[in-house]
Amino acid sequence: MPINWLDWSSAAFAKAKSQKKPVLLAISAVWCHWCHTMDKETYAHPSVVHKLNTEFIPVRVDTDVRPDINDRYNLGGWPTTAILRADGSLVTGALYQPPEYLLDFLDQAKELARQPSIPSLAHPSPVLVDAKRALEQFAQNVAESFDPLYGGFGFVPKFPHPEVLLFLLDEYVVSKDKKIEQMLKKSLYAMLSGEFYDREGGGFFRYATQQNWTIPHFEKMVEDNALLLEVYSRAFAVFKEKKFAEVARETAGFLLTVLFDKKNCWFFGSQDADEAFCKLSREERVQAVAPSVDQRIYSGWNAQVFSGLMAASACLRDPLFETIAFKGLDSLVKKVVSPAGVAHAVIDGKLLKLFLAKDAVLLQSALLSGFQSSGRKEFLRSANALVSVIMKSFVDSGVVYDVVNDKRAVGLLRERRRDTNSMGYFSRNLLELSCLLKKKSYRATAQTIAACAAVDCISGISAAPVARALFLISQPLRVVRKKMQPRSLRDGNCGVYWQKNDQVNV
Repeated sequence: MPINWLDWSSAAFAKAKSQKKPVLLAISAVWCHWCHTMDKETYAHPSVVHKLNTEFIPVRVDTDVRPDINDRYNLGGWPTTAILRADGSLVTGALYQPPEYLLDFLDQAKELARQPSIPSLAHPSPVLVDAKRALEQFAQNVAESFDPLYGGFGFVPKFPHPEVLLFLLDEYVVSKDKKIEQMLKKSLYAMLSGEFYDREGGGFFRYATQQNWTIPHFEKMVEDNALLLEVYSRAFAVFKEKKFAEVARETAGFLLTVLFDKKNCWFFGSQDADEAFCKLSREERVQAVAPSVDQRIYSGWNAQVFSGLMAASACLRDPLFETIAFKGLDSLVKKVVSPAGVAHAVIDGKLLKLFLAKDAVLLQSALLSGFQSSGRKEFLRSANALVSVIMKSFVDSGVVYDVVNDKRAVGLLRERRRDTNSMGYFSRNLLELSCLLKKKSYRATAQTIAACAAVDCISGISAAPVARALFLISQPLRVVRKKMQPRSLRDGNCGVYWQKNDQVNV
Protein backbone atom coordinates (compact mmCIF):
# COMPACT_ATOMS: atom_id res chain seq x y z
CA MET A 1 0.00 0.00 0.00
CA PRO A 2 1.50 3.37 -1.00
CA ILE A 3 1.52 6.61 0.96
CA ASN A 4 -1.69 8.57 0.52
CA TRP A 5 -0.03 11.76 -0.66
CA LEU A 6 -2.19 14.87 -0.86
CA ASP A 7 -1.57 18.05 -2.82
CA TRP A 8 -0.92 21.27 -0.94
CA SER A 9 -4.38 22.73 -0.31
CA SER A 10 -6.57 24.25 2.37
CA ALA A 11 -8.48 20.94 2.42
CA ALA A 12 -5.34 19.03 3.42
CA PHE A 13 -4.71 21.36 6.36
CA ALA A 14 -8.37 21.29 7.34
CA LYS A 15 -8.07 17.52 7.48
CA ALA A 16 -5.01 17.84 9.70
CA LYS A 17 -6.94 20.12 12.05
CA SER A 18 -10.04 17.93 12.25
CA GLN A 19 -8.00 14.76 12.82
CA LYS A 20 -5.50 16.51 15.12
CA LYS A 21 -2.55 15.25 13.16
CA PRO A 22 0.64 17.02 12.05
CA VAL A 23 1.38 17.48 8.35
CA LEU A 24 4.44 15.88 6.78
CA LEU A 25 5.45 18.08 3.86
CA ALA A 26 7.78 16.39 1.37
CA ILE A 27 9.44 18.81 -1.06
CA SER A 28 11.08 17.00 -3.95
CA ALA A 29 12.18 17.55 -7.55
CA VAL A 30 11.99 15.35 -10.61
CA TRP A 31 15.70 15.95 -11.29
CA CYS A 32 16.84 15.20 -7.71
CA HIS A 33 18.83 11.96 -7.26
CA TRP A 34 18.31 11.73 -3.49
CA CYS A 35 14.59 12.38 -3.89
CA HIS A 36 14.37 9.29 -6.09
CA THR A 37 16.44 7.35 -3.57
CA MET A 38 14.18 8.38 -0.70
CA ASP A 39 11.11 7.36 -2.72
CA LYS A 40 12.56 3.90 -3.41
CA GLU A 41 14.06 3.16 -0.01
CA THR A 42 12.23 5.24 2.59
CA TYR A 43 8.77 6.15 1.39
CA ALA A 44 8.28 2.60 0.12
CA HIS A 45 9.22 1.03 3.48
CA PRO A 46 6.10 -0.64 5.03
CA SER A 47 6.63 0.84 8.50
CA VAL A 48 7.08 4.35 7.10
CA VAL A 49 4.01 3.98 4.87
CA HIS A 50 1.89 2.81 7.80
CA LYS A 51 3.05 5.57 10.13
CA LEU A 52 2.52 8.35 7.61
CA ASN A 53 -0.90 7.11 6.55
CA THR A 54 -2.17 6.68 10.11
CA GLU A 55 -0.41 9.33 12.21
CA PHE A 56 0.27 12.19 9.76
CA ILE A 57 -1.31 14.01 6.87
CA PRO A 58 1.27 13.48 4.09
CA VAL A 59 1.50 16.34 1.60
CA ARG A 60 3.89 16.43 -1.35
CA VAL A 61 4.97 19.25 -3.65
CA ASP A 62 7.45 19.58 -6.49
CA THR A 63 9.87 22.47 -6.01
CA ASP A 64 9.63 23.60 -9.64
CA VAL A 65 5.83 23.51 -9.68
CA ARG A 66 5.50 25.33 -6.34
CA PRO A 67 8.56 27.52 -5.84
CA ASP A 68 6.53 29.68 -3.46
CA ILE A 69 6.16 26.75 -1.04
CA ASN A 70 9.76 25.69 -1.51
CA ASP A 71 11.01 29.20 -0.72
CA ARG A 72 9.22 29.13 2.62
CA TYR A 73 9.68 25.55 3.80
CA ASN A 74 12.85 24.24 2.19
CA LEU A 75 15.35 23.37 4.90
CA GLY A 76 18.53 23.56 2.87
CA GLY A 77 18.15 21.13 -0.02
CA TRP A 78 16.16 18.32 -1.59
CA PRO A 79 14.44 16.22 -0.50
CA THR A 80 13.14 18.37 2.34
CA THR A 81 11.01 16.62 4.95
CA ALA A 82 9.18 19.28 6.97
CA ILE A 83 6.73 18.72 9.82
CA LEU A 84 4.00 21.35 10.05
CA ARG A 85 1.11 22.05 12.39
CA ALA A 86 -2.42 22.31 11.05
CA ASP A 87 -2.01 26.10 10.83
CA GLY A 88 0.95 25.64 8.48
CA SER A 89 3.60 26.71 11.00
CA LEU A 90 6.90 24.85 10.86
CA VAL A 91 7.68 22.41 13.68
CA THR A 92 10.93 20.78 12.56
CA GLY A 93 12.43 19.12 9.54
CA ALA A 94 15.28 17.25 7.89
CA LEU A 95 16.75 16.42 4.50
CA TYR A 96 17.28 12.89 3.16
CA GLN A 97 16.42 10.22 5.74
CA PRO A 98 16.79 6.42 5.45
CA PRO A 99 13.81 4.46 6.85
CA GLU A 100 15.09 3.79 10.38
CA TYR A 101 16.14 7.41 10.88
CA LEU A 102 12.87 8.76 9.52
CA LEU A 103 10.81 6.60 11.89
CA ASP A 104 12.67 7.96 14.93
CA PHE A 105 12.43 11.47 13.52
CA LEU A 106 8.66 11.17 13.08
CA ASP A 107 8.15 10.08 16.69
CA GLN A 108 10.13 13.07 17.95
CA ALA A 109 8.35 15.42 15.54
CA LYS A 110 4.92 14.37 16.85
CA GLU A 111 5.92 15.42 20.35
CA LEU A 112 7.25 18.77 19.13
CA ALA A 113 4.07 19.39 17.13
CA ARG A 114 2.05 19.36 20.36
CA GLN A 115 3.86 22.47 21.53
CA PRO A 116 2.27 25.83 20.60
CA SER A 117 3.61 27.66 17.59
CA ILE A 118 5.57 30.87 17.96
CA PRO A 119 4.00 33.84 16.15
CA SER A 120 6.08 35.10 13.25
CA LEU A 121 7.80 38.44 13.69
CA ALA A 122 6.58 41.49 11.80
CA HIS A 123 8.51 42.28 8.63
CA PRO A 124 11.04 45.07 9.15
CA SER A 125 10.63 48.27 7.19
CA PRO A 126 12.66 48.46 3.97
CA VAL A 127 16.21 49.68 4.54
CA LEU A 128 17.54 52.26 2.09
CA VAL A 129 21.26 52.48 1.39
CA ASP A 130 23.22 54.68 -0.97
CA ALA A 131 22.93 53.10 -4.41
CA LYS A 132 26.48 54.02 -5.42
CA ARG A 133 27.91 52.50 -2.25
CA ALA A 134 25.80 49.36 -2.72
CA LEU A 135 27.05 48.95 -6.29
CA GLU A 136 30.66 49.44 -5.24
CA GLN A 137 30.24 46.93 -2.41
CA PHE A 138 28.68 44.38 -4.76
CA ALA A 139 31.60 44.70 -7.17
CA GLN A 140 33.97 44.23 -4.23
CA ASN A 141 32.04 41.14 -3.09
CA VAL A 142 32.36 39.66 -6.57
CA ALA A 143 36.09 40.32 -6.65
CA GLU A 144 36.56 38.80 -3.17
CA SER A 145 34.55 35.67 -4.02
CA PHE A 146 36.44 35.09 -7.29
CA ASP A 147 38.49 31.89 -7.30
CA PRO A 148 41.83 32.84 -8.91
CA LEU A 149 42.93 29.22 -9.12
CA TYR A 150 39.94 27.56 -10.78
CA GLY A 151 37.77 30.49 -11.82
CA GLY A 152 34.17 31.07 -10.88
CA PHE A 153 32.89 32.44 -7.59
CA GLY A 154 33.00 30.65 -4.27
CA PHE A 155 34.83 27.42 -3.72
CA VAL A 156 32.80 24.29 -2.79
CA PRO A 157 30.35 23.45 -4.24
CA LYS A 158 30.87 25.35 -7.50
CA PHE A 159 27.82 27.00 -9.08
CA PRO A 160 28.16 28.99 -12.33
CA HIS A 161 26.49 32.23 -11.10
CA PRO A 162 25.50 33.35 -14.63
CA GLU A 163 23.86 36.55 -13.37
CA VAL A 164 27.22 37.60 -11.88
CA LEU A 165 28.92 36.92 -15.21
CA LEU A 166 26.32 39.09 -16.97
CA PHE A 167 26.98 41.86 -14.46
CA LEU A 168 30.71 41.66 -15.19
CA LEU A 169 30.06 41.76 -18.93
CA ASP A 170 27.99 44.92 -18.40
CA GLU A 171 30.83 46.48 -16.42
CA TYR A 172 33.55 45.44 -18.84
CA VAL A 173 31.82 46.89 -21.90
CA VAL A 174 31.89 50.31 -20.26
CA SER A 175 35.17 50.18 -18.32
CA LYS A 176 37.41 47.79 -20.31
CA ASP A 177 38.91 46.97 -16.92
CA LYS A 178 41.64 44.30 -17.25
CA LYS A 179 40.82 42.75 -13.86
CA ILE A 180 37.22 42.23 -14.94
CA GLU A 181 38.40 40.75 -18.22
CA GLN A 182 40.62 38.34 -16.26
CA MET A 183 37.75 37.23 -13.99
CA LEU A 184 35.48 36.69 -16.96
CA LYS A 185 37.87 34.75 -19.16
CA LYS A 186 39.24 32.66 -16.29
CA SER A 187 35.72 31.70 -15.23
CA LEU A 188 34.34 31.10 -18.71
CA TYR A 189 37.21 28.81 -19.70
CA ALA A 190 37.40 27.07 -16.31
CA MET A 191 33.75 26.03 -16.50
CA LEU A 192 34.62 24.24 -19.74
CA SER A 193 37.75 22.51 -18.49
CA GLY A 194 36.29 20.22 -15.83
CA GLU A 195 33.19 18.05 -15.95
CA PHE A 196 30.62 20.77 -15.35
CA TYR A 197 30.18 21.29 -19.10
CA ASP A 198 28.92 18.27 -21.03
CA ARG A 199 31.37 18.01 -23.94
CA GLU A 200 29.50 15.07 -25.44
CA GLY A 201 25.88 16.14 -25.18
CA GLY A 202 26.20 19.91 -24.93
CA GLY A 203 24.84 22.07 -22.16
CA PHE A 204 25.79 22.48 -18.53
CA PHE A 205 25.03 20.38 -15.48
CA ARG A 206 23.54 21.98 -12.39
CA TYR A 207 26.72 22.40 -10.37
CA ALA A 208 30.07 20.81 -9.55
CA THR A 209 30.80 19.39 -6.12
CA GLN A 210 34.54 20.11 -6.37
CA GLN A 211 36.38 23.41 -6.58
CA ASN A 212 37.96 22.50 -9.94
CA TRP A 213 34.56 21.97 -11.65
CA THR A 214 34.67 18.17 -11.40
CA ILE A 215 32.20 15.59 -10.02
CA PRO A 216 29.05 17.44 -11.03
CA HIS A 217 25.47 16.83 -10.06
CA PHE A 218 24.30 15.58 -13.44
CA GLU A 219 20.84 17.10 -13.77
CA LYS A 220 20.48 19.77 -16.44
CA MET A 221 18.12 22.67 -15.79
CA VAL A 222 16.57 24.76 -18.55
CA GLU A 223 17.03 27.94 -16.48
CA ASP A 224 20.78 27.45 -16.03
CA ASN A 225 21.36 26.62 -19.68
CA ALA A 226 19.25 29.56 -20.86
CA LEU A 227 21.33 32.01 -18.82
CA LEU A 228 24.64 30.42 -19.78
CA LEU A 229 23.61 30.52 -23.44
CA GLU A 230 23.24 34.29 -23.06
CA VAL A 231 26.52 34.56 -21.14
CA TYR A 232 28.63 32.76 -23.74
CA SER A 233 26.88 34.49 -26.64
CA ARG A 234 27.56 37.92 -25.18
CA ALA A 235 31.09 36.93 -24.24
CA PHE A 236 31.75 36.03 -27.87
CA ALA A 237 30.35 39.40 -28.99
CA VAL A 238 32.65 41.18 -26.53
CA PHE A 239 35.88 39.14 -26.78
CA LYS A 240 35.55 37.57 -30.27
CA GLU A 241 36.93 34.25 -29.00
CA LYS A 242 35.67 31.35 -31.12
CA LYS A 243 35.43 28.92 -28.20
CA PHE A 244 32.66 31.02 -26.64
CA ALA A 245 30.65 30.91 -29.87
CA GLU A 246 31.18 27.15 -30.09
CA VAL A 247 29.90 26.61 -26.54
CA ALA A 248 26.92 28.89 -27.14
CA ARG A 249 25.95 26.91 -30.22
CA GLU A 250 26.33 23.57 -28.43
CA THR A 251 24.25 24.81 -25.50
CA ALA A 252 21.57 26.01 -27.89
CA GLY A 253 21.78 22.61 -29.58
CA PHE A 254 21.10 20.85 -26.28
CA LEU A 255 18.11 23.09 -25.59
CA LEU A 256 16.75 22.65 -29.11
CA THR A 257 16.92 18.86 -28.98
CA VAL A 258 16.68 17.35 -25.52
CA LEU A 259 14.45 20.01 -23.92
CA PHE A 260 12.54 21.15 -27.01
CA ASP A 261 8.77 21.05 -27.52
CA LYS A 262 8.71 21.28 -31.32
CA LYS A 263 4.96 21.84 -31.58
CA ASN A 264 4.91 25.11 -29.65
CA CYS A 265 8.62 26.05 -29.69
CA TRP A 266 8.62 25.83 -25.90
CA PHE A 267 11.20 24.23 -23.64
CA PHE A 268 10.84 21.54 -21.00
CA GLY A 269 11.93 22.09 -17.41
CA SER A 270 14.88 19.74 -16.89
CA GLN A 271 16.68 16.50 -17.70
CA ASP A 272 17.13 14.02 -14.88
CA ALA A 273 20.52 13.17 -13.40
CA ASP A 274 22.04 9.94 -14.71
CA GLU A 275 25.76 9.69 -14.01
CA ALA A 276 26.30 6.52 -16.05
CA PHE A 277 24.66 7.96 -19.15
CA CYS A 278 26.46 11.29 -18.87
CA LYS A 279 29.84 9.52 -18.88
CA LEU A 280 29.18 7.77 -22.19
CA SER A 281 30.74 8.92 -25.44
CA ARG A 282 28.54 10.50 -28.08
CA GLU A 283 28.51 7.29 -30.08
CA GLU A 284 27.62 5.19 -27.03
CA ARG A 285 24.75 7.51 -26.11
CA VAL A 286 22.96 6.83 -29.36
CA GLN A 287 22.42 3.24 -28.22
CA ALA A 288 21.63 4.04 -24.57
CA VAL A 289 18.39 5.14 -22.94
CA ALA A 290 18.61 8.84 -22.23
CA PRO A 291 17.68 10.28 -18.82
CA SER A 292 14.04 11.26 -18.44
CA VAL A 293 12.88 14.81 -19.17
CA ASP A 294 10.41 16.81 -17.11
CA GLN A 295 7.98 17.90 -19.83
CA ARG A 296 6.32 20.63 -17.82
CA ILE A 297 6.54 24.13 -19.31
CA TYR A 298 7.54 26.89 -16.88
CA SER A 299 6.72 30.41 -18.04
CA GLY A 300 9.63 32.32 -16.51
CA TRP A 301 12.23 29.75 -17.50
CA ASN A 302 10.92 29.67 -21.07
CA ALA A 303 11.15 33.45 -21.18
CA GLN A 304 14.82 33.15 -20.22
CA VAL A 305 15.40 30.65 -23.05
CA PHE A 306 13.78 33.02 -25.53
CA SER A 307 16.00 35.87 -24.30
CA GLY A 308 19.05 33.61 -24.54
CA LEU A 309 18.19 32.52 -28.07
CA MET A 310 17.71 36.13 -29.17
CA ALA A 311 21.10 37.01 -27.69
CA ALA A 312 22.65 34.03 -29.49
CA SER A 313 20.99 35.03 -32.76
CA ALA A 314 22.34 38.57 -32.52
CA CYS A 315 25.85 37.65 -31.40
CA LEU A 316 26.35 34.54 -33.55
CA ARG A 317 24.51 35.88 -36.60
CA ASP A 318 22.12 32.93 -36.69
CA PRO A 319 18.54 33.90 -37.61
CA LEU A 320 17.18 30.42 -36.79
CA PHE A 321 17.55 31.03 -33.05
CA GLU A 322 15.60 34.26 -33.32
CA THR A 323 12.84 32.66 -35.41
CA ILE A 324 12.32 29.91 -32.84
CA ALA A 325 12.33 32.44 -29.98
CA PHE A 326 9.69 34.60 -31.66
CA LYS A 327 7.39 31.64 -32.34
CA GLY A 328 7.74 30.34 -28.79
CA LEU A 329 7.22 33.77 -27.28
CA ASP A 330 4.10 34.35 -29.38
CA SER A 331 2.50 31.07 -28.39
CA LEU A 332 3.49 31.31 -24.72
CA VAL A 333 2.01 34.79 -24.34
CA LYS A 334 -1.27 33.59 -25.83
CA LYS A 335 -1.34 30.62 -23.47
CA VAL A 336 -0.22 31.99 -20.09
CA VAL A 337 -1.04 35.72 -20.01
CA SER A 338 -4.44 36.88 -18.76
CA PRO A 339 -5.73 39.91 -16.84
CA ALA A 340 -4.93 37.96 -13.67
CA GLY A 341 -1.24 37.77 -14.58
CA VAL A 342 1.20 35.24 -15.98
CA ALA A 343 0.40 31.61 -15.11
CA HIS A 344 3.41 29.81 -13.70
CA ALA A 345 3.30 26.66 -15.80
CA VAL A 346 1.63 24.58 -18.49
CA ILE A 347 1.30 20.98 -17.32
CA ASP A 348 -0.14 18.40 -19.72
CA GLY A 349 -1.59 21.24 -21.76
CA LYS A 350 -3.39 22.81 -18.79
CA LEU A 351 -2.53 26.04 -17.02
CA LEU A 352 -1.26 26.02 -13.45
CA LYS A 353 -2.86 29.26 -12.28
CA LEU A 354 -0.20 30.19 -9.80
CA PHE A 355 0.87 33.79 -10.25
CA LEU A 356 4.42 34.74 -9.30
CA ALA A 357 6.30 38.01 -9.80
CA LYS A 358 9.29 36.20 -11.27
CA ASP A 359 7.33 34.77 -14.19
CA ALA A 360 5.81 38.14 -15.05
CA VAL A 361 9.05 40.14 -15.02
CA LEU A 362 11.02 37.50 -16.94
CA LEU A 363 8.34 37.29 -19.62
CA GLN A 364 8.28 41.08 -19.79
CA SER A 365 12.05 41.08 -20.30
CA ALA A 366 11.78 38.54 -23.12
CA LEU A 367 9.05 40.62 -24.78
CA LEU A 368 11.29 43.67 -24.72
CA SER A 369 14.13 41.66 -26.25
CA GLY A 370 11.66 40.46 -28.86
CA PHE A 371 10.69 44.01 -29.73
CA GLN A 372 14.30 45.15 -29.97
CA SER A 373 15.12 42.20 -32.21
CA SER A 374 12.12 42.38 -34.50
CA GLY A 375 10.54 45.82 -34.18
CA ARG A 376 7.16 44.09 -33.72
CA LYS A 377 4.97 46.46 -31.74
CA GLU A 378 2.80 43.69 -30.32
CA PHE A 379 5.79 42.59 -28.24
CA LEU A 380 6.19 46.13 -26.91
CA ARG A 381 2.46 46.46 -26.21
CA SER A 382 2.44 43.20 -24.27
CA ALA A 383 5.50 44.25 -22.25
CA ASN A 384 3.89 47.59 -21.43
CA ALA A 385 0.60 45.94 -20.45
CA LEU A 386 2.44 43.82 -17.91
CA VAL A 387 3.60 46.93 -16.03
CA SER A 388 0.17 47.55 -14.53
CA VAL A 389 -0.30 43.84 -13.77
CA ILE A 390 3.01 43.67 -11.91
CA MET A 391 2.47 46.94 -10.07
CA LYS A 392 -1.03 45.95 -8.95
CA SER A 393 -0.27 42.36 -7.95
CA PHE A 394 3.25 42.46 -6.54
CA VAL A 395 4.57 45.98 -5.79
CA ASP A 396 4.06 47.83 -2.54
CA SER A 397 6.08 50.86 -1.40
CA GLY A 398 8.90 50.16 -3.82
CA VAL A 399 9.20 46.47 -2.95
CA VAL A 400 8.36 43.66 -5.38
CA TYR A 401 6.86 40.71 -3.51
CA ASP A 402 6.98 37.16 -4.78
CA VAL A 403 3.29 36.23 -4.64
CA VAL A 404 -0.06 37.98 -4.75
CA ASN A 405 -1.57 39.07 -1.46
CA ASP A 406 -3.96 36.27 -0.45
CA LYS A 407 -5.15 36.19 3.16
CA ARG A 408 -6.84 32.84 2.50
CA ALA A 409 -3.49 31.20 1.73
CA VAL A 410 -2.28 28.38 3.96
CA GLY A 411 0.54 28.72 6.46
CA LEU A 412 3.58 30.78 5.54
CA LEU A 413 2.11 31.58 2.13
CA ARG A 414 0.08 34.28 3.89
CA GLU A 415 3.35 36.15 4.33
CA ARG A 416 4.60 37.66 1.10
CA ARG A 417 8.36 37.88 0.69
CA ARG A 418 10.43 40.46 -1.12
CA ASP A 419 11.71 39.09 -4.41
CA THR A 420 15.11 40.67 -4.86
CA ASN A 421 15.85 39.28 -8.31
CA SER A 422 12.44 40.32 -9.62
CA MET A 423 13.14 43.82 -8.34
CA GLY A 424 16.30 43.88 -10.44
CA TYR A 425 14.66 42.61 -13.61
CA PHE A 426 11.61 44.84 -13.25
CA SER A 427 13.80 47.91 -12.72
CA ARG A 428 15.70 47.20 -15.93
CA ASN A 429 12.48 46.60 -17.82
CA LEU A 430 11.01 49.88 -16.62
CA LEU A 431 14.16 51.74 -17.64
CA GLU A 432 13.91 50.34 -21.13
CA LEU A 433 10.21 51.11 -21.40
CA SER A 434 10.77 54.64 -20.10
CA CYS A 435 13.09 55.32 -23.02
CA LEU A 436 11.04 53.56 -25.67
CA LEU A 437 7.75 55.15 -24.61
CA LYS A 438 9.06 58.46 -23.20
CA LYS A 439 7.48 57.74 -19.81
CA LYS A 440 9.45 59.52 -17.10
CA SER A 441 7.27 57.92 -14.42
CA TYR A 442 8.63 54.50 -15.38
CA ARG A 443 12.20 55.64 -14.80
CA ALA A 444 11.25 57.12 -11.43
CA THR A 445 9.59 53.85 -10.41
CA ALA A 446 12.62 51.88 -11.60
CA GLN A 447 14.90 54.04 -9.47
CA THR A 448 12.67 53.64 -6.42
CA ILE A 449 12.54 49.84 -6.73
CA ALA A 450 16.28 49.55 -7.36
CA ALA A 451 16.99 51.80 -4.37
CA CYS A 452 14.81 49.59 -2.14
CA ALA A 453 16.68 46.51 -3.36
CA ALA A 454 20.16 48.07 -3.11
CA VAL A 455 20.61 46.82 0.46
CA ASP A 456 20.63 43.25 -0.88
CA CYS A 457 23.85 44.03 -2.79
CA ILE A 458 25.78 44.79 0.39
CA SER A 459 26.45 41.21 1.43
CA GLY A 460 27.23 38.37 -0.94
CA ILE A 461 26.73 38.06 -4.70
CA SER A 462 23.19 36.72 -4.94
CA ALA A 463 21.62 40.07 -5.88
CA ALA A 464 23.32 40.35 -9.28
CA PRO A 465 20.10 41.35 -11.13
CA VAL A 466 19.77 44.30 -8.76
CA ALA A 467 23.40 45.23 -9.29
CA ARG A 468 22.81 45.16 -13.05
CA ALA A 469 19.88 47.53 -12.61
CA LEU A 470 21.88 49.88 -10.39
CA PHE A 471 24.74 49.81 -12.89
CA LEU A 472 22.41 50.73 -15.73
CA ILE A 473 20.87 53.57 -13.72
CA SER A 474 24.36 54.87 -12.97
CA GLN A 475 25.18 55.28 -16.66
CA PRO A 476 24.31 58.72 -18.10
CA LEU A 477 22.00 58.45 -21.06
CA ARG A 478 24.56 59.98 -23.41
CA VAL A 479 27.17 57.37 -22.39
CA VAL A 480 24.79 54.48 -22.92
CA ARG A 481 23.86 55.81 -26.34
CA LYS A 482 27.51 56.27 -27.22
CA LYS A 483 28.12 52.62 -26.43
CA MET A 484 25.26 51.38 -28.59
CA GLN A 485 26.04 48.90 -31.34
CA PRO A 486 23.89 48.02 -34.34
CA ARG A 487 20.77 46.15 -33.27
CA SER A 488 22.23 42.78 -34.24
CA LEU A 489 24.99 43.24 -31.65
CA ARG A 490 22.89 44.74 -28.89
CA ASP A 491 23.40 41.82 -26.51
CA GLY A 492 27.14 42.34 -26.58
CA ASN A 493 26.85 45.63 -24.69
CA CYS A 494 25.48 46.64 -21.36
CA GLY A 495 22.68 49.06 -21.76
CA VAL A 496 19.06 49.56 -22.57
CA TYR A 497 18.85 48.82 -26.23
CA TRP A 498 16.94 51.68 -27.79
CA GLN A 499 17.90 53.35 -31.05
CA LYS A 500 18.61 56.97 -31.88
CA ASN A 501 15.02 57.86 -32.65
CA ASP A 502 13.88 55.94 -29.66
CA GLN A 503 10.27 56.90 -28.98
CA VAL A 504 7.77 54.31 -30.12
CA ASN A 505 4.03 54.86 -30.36
CA VAL A 506 1.99 51.87 -29.23
